[in-house]
Amino acid sequence: MDNTFITERFIAPGAVLITLNVEPKNALNPEAIKNLTSAFDKYDQTQEIDIICLTGYERAFCSGMNLEALSQQSEEDAIKTLYLTDILLYKVIRSSKFTISAINGHAVGSGAVLALATDYRIINNNDKIKVGFPEYPKGLTLPGLMREIVQRAGLNNARMLLMGDLVTPQRAEQLGLVDELCECDVLKRLEELCALFSSGSFNYKQYKQHFIRQEGFSQPQAEDPEYQSVVAMVYSLAHKEQ
Repeated sequence: MDNTFITERFIAPGAVLITLNVEPKNALNPEAIKNLTSAFDKYDQTQEIDIICLTGYERAFCSGMNLEALSQQSEEDAIKTLYLTDILLYKVIRSSKFTISAINGHAVGSGAVLALATDYRIINNNDKIKVGFPEYPKGLTLPGLMREIVQRAGLNNARMLLMGDLVTPQRAEQLGLVDELCECDVLKRLEELCALFSSGSFNYKQYKQHFIRQEGFSQPQAEDPEYQSVVAMVYSLAHKEQ
């Protein structure tokens, strides 16, 4: 598969960085989802790789689903796109590799959930960056697996979920959505962190085995009626905005 929307590079022994690069603002369209899943699969199945890192190009980590692109698909294709998004999240959260999100910019909606699916999250300490879930004020919902991931993170903040408030990196750290604020460039810190892990300074493999729950998440099912419900909401929203 031609990974048009993905770049890949090794940043330390046993560590690879996958960068999402798609317009606008690294919003997930169907091809980007397939390409990101393909890249993740490749390294998830590579014995020499122990750490898989995710980031976004320029000013956004991932701004969620491209709703305009989704609304232009047939109902069958749109449902498949939501299913494939859940499959990607399921692969990330069930991976035996240690996964890190380097949040360089906005992480919104399913983009925020993608970050939460990883084991460790670092973010630039920049108040211009926003993290949150704007779905519910728009009349949309998060499908089941996305809700499970958000709940695992311990987020029960009505202002974020019900009212769709977007928060700063500092507030995201207070809520436990990220593990580390970076005063330096987040990719520089990521390389330092991966180098430390690769040097044996931290027993991250045992840590993941002992403390990070990979089980207990519902495996996505293509026939889940919730996908059809969400697609109907997206179609309704697109019609209102015309």
